[in-house]
This record gives sequence, structure tokens and C-alpha cells, in this order.
Amino acid sequence: MDKTQLIIQKNIEKGRTGLKRLEEASKNGFEENRKLLLKIIEENKNTQYGKKYGFEYIKTIEDYIKKVPVTEYKDYEEYIAGIERGEKNVLSARETIHFALSSGSSGTPKKVPMCQEAADLFAMYTHGACFAAMDRELGDNWKKGRGVSLTEIRFSTGQNGFTYGAVSGKVREKNKAYESDIYTSPLSVSYPECDMDFMYLHLRFALVEKNLSFITCTFMTAVYDTMRYLETNWQTLVNDIERGTISDSINMPASVRNELLEAISPAPERARFIEREFKKGFEGIMPRIWPDLAFVFGIGSESFRIYTDRLRFFLGGVRVHYSVFSASEGIFACPIKSESDEMVLIPFSAFYEFRDINSESAGTVTMDKVQKGRRYELIVTNLSGFYRYRMMDVVEVVDFYNGLPVIKFLYRLNQVLNIAGEKTNDSTMKLVIKNFEKKTGIRFKEYTLYADTNSSPGRYIVFAEYENEISAFQAEGISVIIEECLCEMNGSYAAKIRAGKLKPLVFVPLKKGAYADYIEMMKKKGVSVNQLKPVRVADSHEKAEFFIKRTTEHGRGLILKA
Repeated sequence: MDKTQLIIQKNIEKGRTGLKRLEEASKNGFEENRKLLLKIIEENKNTQYGKKYGFEYIKTIEDYIKKVPVTEYKDYEEYIAGIERGEKNVLSARETIHFALSSGSSGTPKKVPMCQEAADLFAMYTHGACFAAMDRELGDNWKKGRGVSLTEIRFSTGQNGFTYGAVSGKVREKNKAYESDIYTSPLSVSYPECDMDFMYLHLRFALVEKNLSFITCTFMTAVYDTMRYLETNWQTLVNDIERGTISDSINMPASVRNELLEAISPAPERARFIEREFKKGFEGIMPRIWPDLAFVFGIGSESFRIYTDRLRFFLGGVRVHYSVFSASEGIFACPIKSESDEMVLIPFSAFYEFRDINSESAGTVTMDKVQKGRRYELIVTNLSGFYRYRMMDVVEVVDFYNGLPVIKFLYRLNQVLNIAGEKTNDSTMKLVIKNFEKKTGIRFKEYTLYADTNSSPGRYIVFAEYENEISAFQAEGISVIIEECLCEMNGSYAAKIRAGKLKPLVFVPLKKGAYADYIEMMKKKGVSVNQLKPVRVADSHEKAEFFIKRTTEHGRGLILKA
């Protein structure tokens, strides 16, 4: 084995250990989860939080649910400020090694404390479990050459000594010294000090690697957007590969440019090969330019499903391995095979409670009480000091893996539009957009919904950005078709429209670059671009105003006219 294969094999072994541990735990899943809760309570009885809620006297799950309230992030802000000041035994007796910044999909990024065990579980059940599953499924058909990671790692160190940033960055940084043996992108690209043309740079080095064997990313949007970039800019890349250059049009610091130019050389034969393939068209292009490409790994279900589906055009049969169900607060479930977005709960990563979303007055139940086919809000007690914490995620129990629930993430509770009791969630809206695209052949580059309650009666506004400009006449026709699709998918919405309790929705086209502006705004707030989720719902007046300010001239007229 060469060095690359040895590193991959080490990850495979780590993943096998994790999957074996999960299988063993599944035989008595609820008991494993109960033991974890009692361990967390015992560990933290002398913390500020533990003393406040009498952890010393909690001996059962029932005691815990009775004494400790369900919480949200705002309940922890003062405690987190104390940890940042250097206070110990605040939320957890465990040392905080990092503050994970949330993606900011719901506003200003949250700072979530993370302990070492949580970081280790992330490493084991992300790339480790994926590599183990792909090795099991593909065997020698996976050549285990280098891959490309489309994730840039950025985190900062505060004056208090704590690091802040995405969880993935903290976990990956540990192995930075070996990155060039497993990933094609240079460290100055993967660990940038400023913004650059990252899609070009990742492709510039990945395209030269004819034995590329896998692609990883945080969200599948990264792979899809990169392939769309390649479709448009392949001639520039081919020219640079042929000549051993980097086009002057590529945005990057001079110091990085000089460093990279020293590391590359002309590759005319490779350039001619990929040029011939590009000229044949881009359907199925990925295995044609990378014959050893075995799989793509990243978060690609539900909110990202539209991008995963579109990516299939380029994939040409290359497998997708969906990444884990996780958040800044922890890693909660993982798939155990490729091409499946069904995830097995990890019982030793957090204690889980489930609240039936169809019963607003219902209390929570533990994992041994959940029912297949039902939908629940997930409430977690994690390893790092969050207790009975509302993730705001809705999951469906789709099966059981021995004694562990198998779940699918559906949508976030704060991503539900509900003006008159119609309850349109993100999962429903994705189907609406999919049906709209089938009927019209028109593709949204990105879209966002807003519940406009300033209108009387209320209505939905659908903001969307397209590759090509949309006229006012086209926009009005699009509004009608989206409305028809929504009425087909949500009977309650259709009934409210018929009863006059809702006005028909209005489609509003955005100026080109509106979502790029949103990304820039969130980056200034400290959010890693790799962590940004689609803004499916403008859940505040401020977010709505952001998009209203970026509507086309006739788009603003449509808002006023409707």
C-alpha cells in the first residue's frame, strides 16, 4: 500500500469500529441511551446548571423530565459567556475544546460548546463510517486513490484561547499534516486566509488527478455548483492545465498564486484528454474524466435533495453516500449504506426525546416508545452541556435497526409557513418546486418563501433567482403554476385559498447575485460558507427585507400589485 491507501485504510478501520459499536448498541438501544443520560447527570451534578436543577437528586428518566425544562439556545447564552470568560463547571464538567458556530440559517450564528468525545464521534461517524461502508460495498472496485474535498477550513482563535468555527474544521484540522496525501487541493486552498476563486482552484488540481477516487463536501450544493462552474469554464481550466498556468482572471492573493505556480507543471496530454470529453457534453462527465471515481460524500437529503437530484446528470452512475444527521450540537444518526438517507440513531452520542408533532399538548417519549411512520420533533441532551434542547428538527421514524430507531430528517420547525392554519413545511415545498419544474422545464437557481402577513388576507411570497431574467408577464404566469402545484400538495392551503382566508401567492424574481449577497452577509457574521444552508424560509422581517431590496424592478411591482 502507498501512503494514501494506508491513510484511507486507517479511516476504514476507524469506521468499522464505529459501525460495530453501533451494531452492538442496537441490540439494547434504549438501555444504552438510558445509561448515557444517567452518566451525563452524574458527571455534571456539581456544575452551575446541575446545581440549579438538582441533578444530584435525579435517579430516573422520569425525574429528569420532571425537574429539567425543555430548552432553547437563548437559555444558554449567559452560561456560554461564562465559559468564554474561563469559568469551569458551568454547563459541563468536561472541558470545552471548541465553540462550533451554527450555520446561521436562523439568524446570527450560535456559539455551541463542544467537548473532545463529541469531536471524536464526529470523526468516527462521518468520513470513517462512510469509508467503511464504501469499502464493504465496493471492495477492490474502489481504488482508494486521492480525493478532493470541496470544504474550506476556516476557524478563528479568540483572545480567550478558544477556537471558533464549523465542527468539520475542528475535526479535520487534527490531520492537517497528512492532507496532501489524501486530498488534491493544496493547503493554501483548503485552509485559506482570505477569499479566492475556490471552485476554480479545487478543479484546477482535481482535474490533473486522473486517478481521483472520491469527492467529499459539507453539502451537495458544493459539488453541484462546482460541476456547473466546470460546465461554463472548462476552456479556461483546460488551457491552464495544458500550459501549467493559472489564469490572470482568477481571484487569489499573489503570494498564493506564486506558491501554487511553483507546484504545477504543464500537462498537455491530460488537458487534451479532458478537452475531448468535455466536447462530448457534460451528461455523465464525472466518471469519464475520473474513471476511478467511486463515490461522492456529503449532506444531500431533504433541503439539499434538489441539488443531489440535479447532480445525477453529471454523476453517470457514481454512487452517493449521504452524510450524517448532525448539527453544531452533536452528531445524532448515520447511514450504514450508500444511496440511503435513512439514518440510525447513535445512542451513545446524545439522549433523545421525541415530541409528536401532531399533538401540540403532548409530552415527550423516549426511543423505546416511538412508532414507525410517525413524525416527531427531536429534543436532545448532548455530551457537551445542552439539556433537553430543542433542535427544531422534525424527523420521521421509518424503520428500526434492531432496537434503534431509523430516522429521516424532514424539515425544521422554524421553516414552516402557517398564516391561517395551513402549515406548509419545507418538505412539502420541495415537492411543489419539483412538480413546477417538471411542468414548465424552468429551473430555480435558488428560492425562498415568506409569509406576508402585512397583506390582508395573508399570502405567500416566493422569491427566486434564475440564470436568465424573468419578465413581469412570465412571473405572473409562474405564480399561477406554483399556486396550482401547492394546492395539489397541501389540501389545507387549497381550502384556505377557496375560503378567502389566504390570498393567492405571488412569485417575485430576484436580481442576479442576490443569494451571493446573502452568502457575503453571513460570512461577515463569521459563518463558514461551507456551513450555509439554503434560505428556504425568510423567517423574519429582516430576512424578507433583504430579499425585497434585491427584487428586479418589475418584481417589486408584483409585490405591490398583488
